[in-house]
Amino acid sequence: MTWWAFGSRDSLANARGRRGIVIGLTLVGASIGGNVFSTLAWILL
Repeated sequence: MTWWAFGSRDSLANARGRRGIVIGLTLVGASIGGNVFSTLAWILL
């Protein structure tokens, strides 16, 4: 009951926090993917 009340009251803050986490993970993943791609290109080409 407490978690439900807390979640409904702060749902916007939670959504914003989750969006920030997703954006951060996406940027990190893109950075790692770019490094892997450039490394493979350097090895293969």
